[in-house]
Amino acid sequence: LSGDAWISKHIRGIIVSLELSNHACSVAIAFQGDGREERRNKAMKLFPAAKYKYEARETPESAYVRFPVLDKGRKDRDHWPEIQEKLTKLGEEIYSKLNASDV
Repeated sequence: LSGDAWISKHIRGIIVSLELSNHACSVAIAFQGDGREERRNKAMKLFPAAKYKYEARETPESAYVRFPVLDKGRKDRDHWPEIQEKLTKLGEEIYSKLNASDV
């Protein structure tokens, strides 16, 4: 991948993204539109802080949460198999929980 990159999938107004920067990777979920903070807060009940490390933020357009995966990214080519495995595993877990919920 060149530059910072991401792949995203939409599910009922929630954007789930796998993000890869130079030396980090993460999974992010973003909520847009009216009630975005409330929807984000409801969704976060699916991801208890004891099990999931995350950072919640707001912008004028969205409320989002970033789940850091590794401090390794695009420029850490020797670690690509580990990056790919952990990033896709967490992304699938988060997507599945959201898909099965009523958020």
